[in-house]
Amino acid sequence: MTLKSAAARYMPDILFTRSLAFSFKRFEADLPVIVGALPPGGVALDVGAWYGPWSYWLAKRASTVHAFEPNPEVARVLRKTVAANVVVHQMAASDVDGSASLALPEGGKGTEGRASLEGLSESTAAVNVKTARLDDLDLHDVTFMKIDVEGHERAAIAGAQDLITASHPLLVVELEERHGGIAPAVDLLAEWGYSGRVRVDDRWRELDEFDLAAHQAEHLERYGAASFLKSAARGSKYVNNVVFTHPETTWDVP
Repeated sequence: MTLKSAAARYMPDILFTRSLAFSFKRFEADLPVIVGALPPGGVALDVGAWYGPWSYWLAKRASTVHAFEPNPEVARVLRKTVAANVVVHQMAASDVDGSASLALPEGGKGTEGRASLEGLSESTAAVNVKTARLDDLDLHDVTFMKIDVEGHERAAIAGAQDLITASHPLLVVELEERHGGIAPAVDLLAEWGYSGRVRVDDRWRELDEFDLAAHQAEHLERYGAASFLKSAARGSKYVNNVVFTHPETTWDVP
């Protein structure tokens, strides 16, 4: 996810984050549908918050939003710009407590959404960041989790096993075949009774009836490695968000 770095660099932080939030609501069709169905109250987790587009909208529905962002510079901006009911945690959700190297992508402000604990072929820099298990953070009443961690999804989910299996929150997980594969996270959640769906052409389809990997490969062949916002503006309907529900999940999306 990138923006034109020159414009982003000089844009005030509050304007930058608000612009992203409204751009995501326009171009990421899943966001307004999912957040709009979120019952008022409860606790939402934004794991891999970046500059907070999901946190911005979740804060209008949930009583508390916990935003997890390991990149120190991005976390600094978040703290300055989030709503009063958003708690920013400068850490990466994982399956171990400790530290890890976060590979940073080339480019200016706005490219940080591709940063990964799993390494990047185009990375020229890295920063040491804190890692922690969500299960160790004493979080309660969690009804919703969004996870976007560029290939580290299975580890983040594994570190939240107790939370997920006790509360059965609705999960939105960004999964890409090129970032560590789709199956590891899907298979782990299936062990806990979760099933996935994707939104394709404005309707929901069961994940096991849609070849997500093939769809993503076709998109990359057509659009290349263009940024999310740029490819969306060009008409892309790239699917990478998977909604997971458990039979005991207390709410669903239409």
